[in-house]
Amino acid sequence: MAFAMWSSANATVITMNAVGTISDGRDEAGLFKSDVDLAGKSYSMRMTVDTSSLAADDLGPGINSVSGVNQTVSVFGETSVGGQSYSWKMVYGAASAYLVNYFALGFPQDQAGLFSQGVNSLNGNFMYAGNDIVSRVRPFLNGLDFAQPRDFSSVPDAVAYSGFLNNQADGTQTFFFGTPSTLTWSVSAVPEAEVLAMMLAGLGLIGLVARKRG
Repeated sequence: MAFAMWSSANATVITMNAVGTISDGRDEAGLFKSDVDLAGKSYSMRMTVDTSSLAADDLGPGINSVSGVNQTVSVFGETSVGGQSYSWKMVYGAASAYLVNYFALGFPQDQAGLFSQGVNSLNGNFMYAGNDIVSRVRPFLNGLDFAQPRDFSSVPDAVAYSGFLNNQADGTQTFFFGTPSTLTWSVSAVPEAEVLAMMLAGLGLIGLVARKRG
Protein backbone atom coordinates (compact mmCIF):
# COMPACT_ATOMS: atom_id res chain seq x y z
CA MET A 1 0.00 0.00 0.00
CA ALA A 2 2.77 2.42 0.90
CA PHE A 3 4.58 1.62 -2.37
CA ALA A 4 1.42 2.34 -4.37
CA MET A 5 1.03 5.72 -2.67
CA TRP A 6 4.69 6.55 -3.39
CA SER A 7 4.30 5.56 -7.05
CA SER A 8 1.38 7.93 -7.51
CA ALA A 9 3.61 10.95 -6.93
CA ASN A 10 4.17 13.07 -10.05
CA ALA A 11 6.64 15.85 -9.23
CA THR A 12 9.64 15.56 -11.58
CA VAL A 13 13.22 15.66 -10.36
CA ILE A 14 15.72 16.07 -13.20
CA THR A 15 19.39 15.17 -13.00
CA MET A 16 22.01 15.98 -15.63
CA ASN A 17 25.33 14.20 -15.40
CA ALA A 18 28.28 15.55 -17.35
CA VAL A 19 31.79 14.14 -17.69
CA GLY A 20 34.35 15.84 -19.88
CA THR A 21 37.35 18.14 -20.23
CA ILE A 22 37.73 21.71 -19.02
CA SER A 23 38.40 24.14 -21.84
CA ASP A 24 39.04 27.18 -19.63
CA GLY A 25 39.03 27.76 -15.91
CA ARG A 26 40.91 28.76 -12.79
CA ASP A 27 40.85 27.48 -9.22
CA GLU A 28 41.82 30.60 -7.32
CA ALA A 29 39.82 29.42 -4.29
CA GLY A 30 41.58 26.06 -4.15
CA LEU A 31 38.35 24.06 -4.19
CA PHE A 32 39.88 21.17 -6.09
CA LYS A 33 43.35 21.29 -4.52
CA SER A 34 45.09 21.23 -7.89
CA ASP A 35 46.88 23.69 -10.14
CA VAL A 36 45.28 27.11 -10.40
CA ASP A 37 44.94 26.69 -14.17
CA LEU A 38 42.20 24.11 -14.77
CA ALA A 39 42.35 24.03 -18.59
CA GLY A 40 42.78 20.51 -19.93
CA LYS A 41 41.76 18.76 -16.71
CA SER A 42 38.96 16.22 -16.58
CA TYR A 43 35.81 17.02 -14.63
CA SER A 44 32.44 15.58 -13.72
CA MET A 45 29.35 17.49 -12.64
CA ARG A 46 26.05 16.14 -11.41
CA MET A 47 23.23 18.61 -10.90
CA THR A 48 19.69 17.84 -9.77
CA VAL A 49 16.71 20.20 -9.93
CA ASP A 50 13.36 19.53 -8.30
CA THR A 51 10.90 21.18 -10.68
CA SER A 52 7.98 21.13 -8.22
CA SER A 53 8.94 24.56 -6.84
CA LEU A 54 9.29 26.12 -10.32
CA ALA A 55 6.63 27.76 -12.50
CA ALA A 56 5.93 26.88 -16.13
CA ASP A 57 7.12 29.52 -18.61
CA ASP A 58 4.68 30.44 -21.36
CA LEU A 59 7.19 30.65 -24.20
CA GLY A 60 4.99 29.31 -26.97
CA PRO A 61 4.96 26.03 -28.92
CA GLY A 62 8.10 23.95 -29.13
CA ILE A 63 9.36 24.86 -25.64
CA ASN A 64 8.87 23.16 -22.29
CA SER A 65 10.48 25.37 -19.67
CA VAL A 66 10.09 25.91 -15.93
CA SER A 67 11.95 28.49 -13.90
CA GLY A 68 12.07 30.53 -10.74
CA VAL A 69 14.04 33.63 -9.72
CA ASN A 70 14.65 34.97 -6.21
CA GLN A 71 12.60 32.24 -4.62
CA THR A 72 12.80 28.96 -2.76
CA VAL A 73 14.39 26.30 -4.95
CA SER A 74 15.63 22.76 -4.49
CA VAL A 75 18.89 22.20 -6.36
CA PHE A 76 21.84 20.05 -5.36
CA GLY A 77 24.84 18.43 -6.92
CA GLU A 78 28.53 17.66 -6.90
CA THR A 79 31.39 18.90 -9.05
CA SER A 80 34.69 17.02 -9.24
CA VAL A 81 38.03 17.92 -10.79
CA GLY A 82 41.05 15.65 -10.55
CA GLY A 83 39.32 13.39 -8.05
CA GLN A 84 38.54 16.24 -5.62
CA SER A 85 34.80 16.84 -5.12
CA TYR A 86 32.79 19.89 -4.09
CA SER A 87 29.17 19.40 -3.03
CA TRP A 88 26.50 22.06 -3.17
CA LYS A 89 22.86 22.64 -2.31
CA MET A 90 20.74 25.68 -3.11
CA VAL A 91 17.51 26.37 -1.25
CA TYR A 92 17.05 29.95 -2.46
CA GLY A 93 18.01 31.62 -5.72
CA ALA A 94 17.25 30.93 -9.37
CA ALA A 95 16.80 27.69 -11.29
CA SER A 96 15.58 26.56 -14.69
CA ALA A 97 14.96 23.39 -16.69
CA TYR A 98 14.19 23.56 -20.41
CA LEU A 99 13.66 21.57 -23.58
CA VAL A 100 13.43 23.37 -26.93
CA ASN A 101 12.23 21.33 -29.93
CA TYR A 102 12.04 23.93 -32.69
CA PHE A 103 13.02 21.45 -35.41
CA ALA A 104 9.56 19.90 -34.98
CA LEU A 105 8.16 23.30 -35.97
CA GLY A 106 10.47 23.76 -38.94
CA PHE A 107 13.08 25.98 -37.26
CA PRO A 108 16.74 24.93 -36.82
CA GLN A 109 17.22 24.56 -33.06
CA ASP A 110 16.96 21.80 -30.48
CA GLN A 111 18.23 22.52 -26.97
CA ALA A 112 18.13 21.06 -23.47
CA GLY A 113 19.59 22.09 -20.16
CA LEU A 114 19.50 22.89 -16.47
CA PHE A 115 20.95 25.88 -14.64
CA SER A 116 20.92 27.28 -11.14
CA GLN A 117 22.51 30.03 -9.13
CA GLY A 118 22.34 31.08 -5.52
CA VAL A 119 24.03 30.58 -2.19
CA ASN A 120 25.44 27.15 -1.41
CA SER A 121 23.61 26.41 1.84
CA LEU A 122 26.39 23.98 2.84
CA ASN A 123 28.98 26.75 3.26
CA GLY A 124 27.48 30.14 2.32
CA ASN A 125 29.38 30.64 -0.95
CA PHE A 126 27.61 32.11 -3.98
CA MET A 127 27.71 29.83 -7.01
CA TYR A 128 26.38 29.02 -10.45
CA ALA A 129 26.11 25.65 -12.19
CA GLY A 130 24.73 24.74 -15.60
CA ASN A 131 24.68 21.99 -18.24
CA ASP A 132 23.42 22.69 -21.76
CA ILE A 133 23.36 21.17 -25.24
CA VAL A 134 22.15 22.82 -28.45
CA SER A 135 22.12 21.94 -32.15
CA ARG A 136 21.19 24.17 -35.06
CA VAL A 137 22.15 21.56 -37.65
CA ARG A 138 19.95 18.54 -36.94
CA PRO A 139 17.27 17.56 -34.39
CA PHE A 140 18.08 15.39 -31.38
CA LEU A 141 14.98 15.73 -29.18
CA ASN A 142 12.01 13.43 -29.48
CA GLY A 143 9.30 15.42 -27.76
CA LEU A 144 9.22 17.79 -24.80
CA ASP A 145 8.44 15.45 -21.91
CA PHE A 146 10.66 16.24 -18.90
CA ALA A 147 10.07 12.70 -17.61
CA GLN A 148 11.74 11.06 -20.62
CA PRO A 149 15.32 9.93 -19.89
CA ARG A 150 17.84 10.97 -22.53
CA ASP A 151 21.48 10.34 -23.40
CA PHE A 152 23.09 13.28 -25.23
CA SER A 153 26.57 11.76 -25.29
CA SER A 154 26.69 11.09 -29.05
CA VAL A 155 24.59 13.82 -30.65
CA PRO A 156 26.07 14.78 -34.05
CA ASP A 157 26.69 18.47 -34.79
CA ALA A 158 25.66 19.59 -31.31
CA VAL A 159 27.49 21.96 -28.97
CA ALA A 160 27.43 21.02 -25.28
CA TYR A 161 28.94 22.78 -22.29
CA SER A 162 29.13 22.76 -18.53
CA GLY A 163 29.64 25.93 -16.53
CA PHE A 164 30.65 26.26 -12.89
CA LEU A 165 31.37 29.32 -10.74
CA ASN A 166 32.06 29.58 -7.03
CA ASN A 167 32.68 32.85 -5.17
CA GLN A 168 34.30 32.63 -1.76
CA ALA A 169 33.60 35.12 1.03
CA ASP A 170 37.11 36.60 0.59
CA GLY A 171 36.44 37.35 -3.09
CA THR A 172 38.48 34.52 -4.60
CA GLN A 173 36.84 32.52 -7.37
CA THR A 174 36.87 29.08 -8.88
CA PHE A 175 35.29 28.77 -12.31
CA PHE A 176 35.45 26.66 -15.42
CA PHE A 177 33.81 25.98 -18.75
CA GLY A 178 33.82 22.35 -19.79
CA THR A 179 33.04 20.30 -22.88
CA PRO A 180 31.21 17.11 -21.89
CA SER A 181 31.91 13.85 -23.68
CA THR A 182 29.15 12.22 -21.60
CA LEU A 183 25.91 14.09 -20.95
CA THR A 184 22.74 12.42 -19.71
CA TRP A 185 19.29 13.51 -18.55
CA SER A 186 17.59 11.26 -16.00
CA VAL A 187 14.41 11.69 -13.98
CA SER A 188 12.74 10.50 -10.82
CA ALA A 189 9.47 11.24 -9.06
CA VAL A 190 9.16 12.65 -5.58
CA PRO A 191 6.02 12.40 -3.45
CA GLU A 192 3.85 15.46 -3.25
CA ALA A 193 3.23 16.77 0.27
CA GLU A 194 -0.25 15.25 0.51
CA VAL A 195 0.92 11.90 -0.83
CA LEU A 196 3.88 11.85 1.54
CA ALA A 197 1.62 12.60 4.50
CA MET A 198 -0.73 9.76 3.49
CA MET A 199 2.20 7.39 3.07
CA LEU A 200 3.60 8.21 6.50
CA ALA A 201 0.15 7.85 8.06
CA GLY A 202 -0.25 4.48 6.36
CA LEU A 203 3.12 3.30 7.61
CA GLY A 204 2.18 4.43 11.13
CA LEU A 205 -1.07 2.49 10.94
CA ILE A 206 0.76 -0.61 9.75
CA GLY A 207 3.16 -0.28 12.68
CA LEU A 208 0.30 0.11 15.15
CA VAL A 209 -1.46 -3.00 13.85
CA ALA A 210 1.80 -4.96 14.00
CA ARG A 211 2.34 -3.96 17.64
CA LYS A 212 -1.20 -4.96 18.62
CA ARG A 213 -0.77 -8.34 16.95
CA GLY A 214 2.50 -8.77 18.77
